[in-house]
Amino acid sequence: MPQSDTTRSTVLDRALATSRTIAMTGPLASLDADRIRERLAPALTPTSRLTVVPDPASKTWAHDVSPIPISVRPDLAELSPGEILTRLRNAPVPAGRPEYLLCGSWLVLEHSHGIGDGRVGLEQFAGLAGRDEAAMAANLERSLPANSAWHAARRHLLRNPGRLREIARLRAANAAGAPAGPTRSLSDWRTTRHVVATSMPADRARALRAAVADSGMKASSAAVTVALWRAAVTAQGVSIDDRTQVLFDCRRYLDPTHAADHGNLAVGIPIRFPDGATPPEVGDRIRAVAGSGWPAAILASAELRGLLPKSGAGIEPEASDDVQVPDRLRLSVSDMGRIDMFDDVDWDPTAPSHHLYASLEPDGPDAATTFVSEIGGVRSLTTTFYRAFIDPALIEAAQQHLCDDPVSLFERLLTRS
Repeated sequence: MPQSDTTRSTVLDRALATSRTIAMTGPLASLDADRIRERLAPALTPTSRLTVVPDPASKTWAHDVSPIPISVRPDLAELSPGEILTRLRNAPVPAGRPEYLLCGSWLVLEHSHGIGDGRVGLEQFAGLAGRDEAAMAANLERSLPANSAWHAARRHLLRNPGRLREIARLRAANAAGAPAGPTRSLSDWRTTRHVVATSMPADRARALRAAVADSGMKASSAAVTVALWRAAVTAQGVSIDDRTQVLFDCRRYLDPTHAADHGNLAVGIPIRFPDGATPPEVGDRIRAVAGSGWPAAILASAELRGLLPKSGAGIEPEASDDVQVPDRLRLSVSDMGRIDMFDDVDWDPTAPSHHLYASLEPDGPDAATTFVSEIGGVRSLTTTFYRAFIDPALIEAAQQHLCDDPVSLFERLLTRS
């Protein structure tokens, strides 16, 4: 394995090193393995984020500049995006360096989450499937500084120490409650991963934006997504946790010069919402968390703990295959919004719509992670969960309801408010 320079990993990098991210985009006009190899070659440098070798046990990561595997998978070409992602998610493949799969008109990327968050995947898709790949190699050289968590916390919190009191208040308000209610015992749940991928047509997305605007409500796209997804799941009779995890990109706390840097600087925070929370209620709570700097404080404190001497083995063992969990689904939502950097992608012009789907690993058998993106006005939703805990038909029905008739879900929330 040709190696050269090393990169200092962060606590978050190491925590995510064994987690696999699987993303796919398409339908594309043309997919050719040789073309992808040619475009990848300039990015396989000793300092590129693309070549780091994730190691959860090491603070120093090597770089591997050897060619990255590219596989043509005709066996997956006729499957739906959800079926492709489910098949790959259940394959016994360890998280590691990137691998590219050509599945008919879909380009699939697999890699360790330790390499970077969603931005590193977007960069690769834009460069490999776009009409102009010139910027990809240079952009992947831009790694977040190893002390980014400290910089984010210092820049946002130390300039306004009063925010620490707000963080303490928010932590107390959103803390996990004492165990209560029915529980379920699960066995052999790890082999039951399932992925549902559904798209919201552009006309439905426009109708939803118009309904939100006509209501006079002020809410971000992410807040609308969280509120409607919670409503869609509960409409199927599924009991959900009162907290929903929302992903926060802590680049917002850094100097703008680091906005496009690659690595891991996003953290999920469970936020408590009332039953039937409207988009403004969701948005107010999300803004309060972001404005306080709580996400940056979490990452900075994790780095501090990583500097302290540890007792015991170090890396915690995975959860047991036999577990008992509360009988309610824990939701997690990551809304990437409109993917501007895909405007130059060489899409299949005959396809009715184009998509980015991504399967993110749930953090337990009772969790479901939902990834949302928007391309050409079409919103694509991907939910990853465990069949051992919830029937896939319920997630499929909830996602289809949200995509087919988002306005009715929104109006139902209005009548409750």
